[in-house]
Amino acid sequence: MFPRFFLILYATTFFPLLLYPRQQKLPDLLNKWNNNGLKADTTTINLLNSIAGNYALKVSDSTFFYAEKALNLSNKLKYHKGLSTAYVTVAKIHYKLGNYDLSIKAAHSSLKNATKDNDIATIADIHNILGLIYMAQGDIDPSLAEFKRAIIVNTEIKNYSRLSMNYFNIGLSYFEKRMLDSAVTYLVNAKNLSMRAKDNNMLAMSDNRLGEIYLQMGRTKKAVSYFNTVIKNKKYQNDWENTFAYTGLAKCFYNTKNYNLAVTNGQTGLRIAKKIKAKWDIEQASKVIHEAYAALGDHRQAYDFLKLEKQYSDSLLSETKDKEISTINLRQKESENQVLLKQNQLVSQENKIRGLILIAACLGCIFLGTMVVLGVRNTNKNKRLAQELHGINATKDQLFSIISHDLRAPLASILSALNLVKSGDLDLDEQEYLFNKLFEQVSATSSMLDNLLLWANSQQSGNFVKLSKVDLPNTVDDVSSIFLNAALDKKITISHIRIDNAAIHADQDQVKIILRNIIANAIKFTPENGTIKISYNQYASSIIVIIQDNGVGMSTSKLGNLFTKAGKDISTRGTKDEKGIGIGLLLVKRFIAQNKAKLQISSTEGIGTTFVLEFPLFNSKSVS
Repeated sequence: MFPRFFLILYATTFFPLLLYPRQQKLPDLLNKWNNNGLKADTTTINLLNSIAGNYALKVSDSTFFYAEKALNLSNKLKYHKGLSTAYVTVAKIHYKLGNYDLSIKAAHSSLKNATKDNDIATIADIHNILGLIYMAQGDIDPSLAEFKRAIIVNTEIKNYSRLSMNYFNIGLSYFEKRMLDSAVTYLVNAKNLSMRAKDNNMLAMSDNRLGEIYLQMGRTKKAVSYFNTVIKNKKYQNDWENTFAYTGLAKCFYNTKNYNLAVTNGQTGLRIAKKIKAKWDIEQASKVIHEAYAALGDHRQAYDFLKLEKQYSDSLLSETKDKEISTINLRQKESENQVLLKQNQLVSQENKIRGLILIAACLGCIFLGTMVVLGVRNTNKNKRLAQELHGINATKDQLFSIISHDLRAPLASILSALNLVKSGDLDLDEQEYLFNKLFEQVSATSSMLDNLLLWANSQQSGNFVKLSKVDLPNTVDDVSSIFLNAALDKKITISHIRIDNAAIHADQDQVKIILRNIIANAIKFTPENGTIKISYNQYASSIIVIIQDNGVGMSTSKLGNLFTKAGKDISTRGTKDEKGIGIGLLLVKRFIAQNKAKLQISSTEGIGTTFVLEFPLFNSKSVS
């Protein structure tokens, strides 16, 4: 079965080519816009829609700016063609961004206006968009229904290029359902229609997916024939399809135990995939190369390509998780829409009832007022419970996402390395190489688990703070000593300018965790031969510790997201490729609040970052 990620990749990669055909060049359109200005006529609306369509190809926020202008003018003029075109552009850009609920909403608005204007071509486009959204969500039956509606319309207007695209999408949907005969039938139709429309891109895509299906069916010779058709087509060459075809050939040769040819074709597919930055194709090519080298007994090469495969498979898994979250949001929106629909129906019924009981107006008002009060109370209660449930689920999802993504990769690499050692096929040099790698993986994984367990413990309802007298400079010394080897390894100088009588009122364990994460980050993002300076300022009721580095610094946008995101959304590799799991600063934020401390951060890219921590001063009143 095609991985769900491939279905999303196909749609977001080739979707623009199929849905924005033969656009004028963007600079020419912008010149027209600058020269003509904002006139309230259909020509200006069509120009705005063309500009928005071009920006949508680039997945640019400017799409929304120009589409919004087109919508405003179209509403004023009641120009349904302008409305349907603008809404369909918004639907496409939201689809490409993974905002499926917003995409469906815009698509239905476009369908409403296209139907009023009898714009058949746009109606077919909208059905295809809805089908792609459902396909990306894994809802195959609704996607098939939408694609077949598009086929009916495109057959009526004899748009063979769009028909080939519709048949191709249905072929993928049937393959996802494991209905292989139906999948082959629709893909062959897609191929024939693309030849009739002289659509070489769709022709190559159809040949490749037919090759993949026959490969899955065990008909290797047939699969090789289709993959070679793509590669040897002198009239049309496309890197996306060529990397798929070469990797497909590598799989065929691996299945027939021709491992050298499997490596050769896999390497060609991998080279092209890296050129176009196609993650799924890189993962697929790396997998077949790793397996072929293992079969040839070249375990060093097999291990290297296994690492590459795991790197990209985990990245794809993370993206798939994001898509699944979007699916949950979409279904939640659909449920909310159903609730709103029922509420509207209830309001309508209430209005009819009021008309029938005008004679008992006073009694009816009292009854309705009581119902409204109860309804508001129940609504507020339900909203509060929903928010609490959402927070609990968000915490759980965040923990599971970190565990599945950031711990799975090193553990898989460790297991693979141990299997290679267990096989007894490695010489002493290869074993030493693997043991060094194992030590790095285990050390990094241990650090991840420490932070992960601390973070998980901090989420529990029973967590509490033990405030006491804490000698801040001594605590800084204790924490800094942990990182001496890491600092020496990068030749970083840690300068600690101590002061006397610097006792604070705080939880000592939590203060250590705060300092450990901040100093660890400073070392992580400071290059070799850098410096980290730790100094203090003392005031009447507080003590400030300043941790300043001359590392890589942060952008304004990243600084703004520092305490609002976790995991892959915020974690960045260090100057020596050090890896984290993106939850350290969540611990810092939580423990800062629990200790009634304050934190200020300033950072400049290329210059460094400064953390300023302010803790309450310890005194006799603190004890009481």
